[in-house]
Amino acid sequence: MIKRTICLLLCVMVMVGLCSCYRQVGNPTIDGNTVWENSVNQDAENYNEYVGQNLNYSVADALASHAKEVNADSVIMAQEVIAELGKYPEYSDNRVVNYIIKLRAVYKCVVGFYYLNSTDERLNTVIREYNSAWEALSSNEKTDYARINNAVFHDAARRFEAYGKTVTNS
Repeated sequence: MIKRTICLLLCVMVMVGLCSCYRQVGNPTIDGNTVWENSVNQDAENYNEYVGQNLNYSVADALASHAKEVNADSVIMAQEVIAELGKYPEYSDNRVVNYIIKLRAVYKCVVGFYYLNSTDERLNTVIREYNSAWEALSSNEKTDYARINNAVFHDAARRFEAYGKTVTNS
């Protein structure tokens, strides 16, 4: 009887020990029941670097086009680019993924001028964040990604704003 009790007690202790090793995923809570979802750097394996590079150059090309002219096709192209950029998480510790996240933020802000819901102050803020993310890249990473000039962001934003006003007759 004592052997069974000790064996049962050991089994319960092992089960409790194994269950406590399970890492919960989610957002942190005040009571500490969960941990940061991004505490383990899984981004590097989930986001193909070539997809990010191609996406970066696609955004650079789109912005160069938007800086010259914005029309209905430009808005459709912008929505498609934003959809691709939307596949990236909201936050990442990975420098390259973070760069794409900041690129998405500034691109969305630029396109937001079409909808007349972006401001110059917000645009300048996201451009500063974008520039910081660029500076955080290593020298090798910088050779793989295109840095977009701040003037291109501003020019594209002005074109989107002008086109947005003509569409809404504002």
